[in-house]
Amino acid sequence: MSVSILRVLLIFIGVISFCYGDKKTIYNVVKLRQGYEYSFNLTFTGGERTAYISEAKYDCKEQYHLSKNSKKKIIFSFTKNIKNLNYKVLSKQKIIIINTNFYDISYHPPKRDKSNLTITYTTKYYEWNGKSWEGPYTNIDIQPYAVTWCGDGIVDDYIDDYSNDIIKEECDPEDKKKKNWGEHGCNKDTCKPY
Repeated sequence: MSVSILRVLLIFIGVISFCYGDKKTIYNVVKLRQGYEYSFNLTFTGGERTAYISEAKYDCKEQYHLSKNSKKKIIFSFTKNIKNLNYKVLSKQKIIIINTNFYDISYHPPKRDKSNLTITYTTKYYEWNGKSWEGPYTNIDIQPYAVTWCGDGIVDDYIDDYSNDIIKEECDPEDKKKKNWGEHGCNKDTCKPY
């Protein structure tokens, strides 16, 4: 797909972390589409008591060195909202605590995989019991991503979770079953039969 015809969408992708003591959550794989631009975030949801976020870290692993995708490195930072609240999340409150700049998918990896990109968020926090802070507790939230594109060998037909765009390929030029191929094959730029 030529860069001049890339359709760039700004999409915000969020992971929701819940405040209920130590926990580790691995989320379902989310598809990222070549030609789109994404921003990632972590939403923290308070439990029964007020929480104080003492630390939030991330680890971003790109399979096949996808870093050439983004014009700049992914930068994770605390949001203005959580800073204004002095890193405290009230009971049942839901707030984005970390967000990123945009990550564009201009290139694709050599192989589509459920872990083309994986972001692991580690949040340490304390809970107020009415007299003192208890903890620390640790939440580990793992979000795997698969990069999709015309030519990845899979005839895609899904609704993008974040843009609500319909991603529908009629065929895929690398599909071994040659599903819906035309008389002369499948176009590598449009995923439509020749």
